[in-house]
Amino acid sequence: MDDEEYARELFRILTRPPEPDLEPGRLGDDWIDRSDGFRTDVQVVSLEVVPGPYGAQVDVRFELDVPAGYDVPAQGHVLMPLDEEWRAASGFVEPEDYAPRIAGRVSRAAREHVVAHTGPPRRGFDVPDREEQHALLLRVLGRHGEVEHVASDCYVVRTDGDDDMVVLLTPEQ
Repeated sequence: MDDEEYARELFRILTRPPEPDLEPGRLGDDWIDRSDGFRTDVQVVSLEVVPGPYGAQVDVRFELDVPAGYDVPAQGHVLMPLDEEWRAASGFVEPEDYAPRIAGRVSRAAREHVVAHTGPPRRGFDVPDREEQHALLLRVLGRHGEVEHVASDCYVVRTDGDDDMVVLLTPEQ
């Protein structure tokens, strides 16, 4: 399945209404967790395949049901990897396998979107400089195995087991 077909199927899954008899707090047949407002307070409105530094990505646009009195833009978006080789290596060959992961990331992105647009920053908190952030990242990743920096925004964590962890970062991250 090519990237465009895959994205169309993801969109179909992510915009499908939940099962009418689904009890709150339960996962549906699609394994998407809706307890955090996905498909009620947060709606996926489009998916677009876009180029990324390591292959195709999907730009997932969402819309929020913003309560009255909040000065928060109703739209936001999040980029997720989509490259076919990456999907195969990550176990997301079928869109049904990746849809719950995207739904969860959209819900987190929606919360981050609201937080970014409400209230002043925390007092007494200074963001560390880039070098300190990089050192922190290496310390955290190093807890899981040997860290190899393979590109400006790509790290591979070599673990004792058979599975290595690949970490891709955007400049904002």
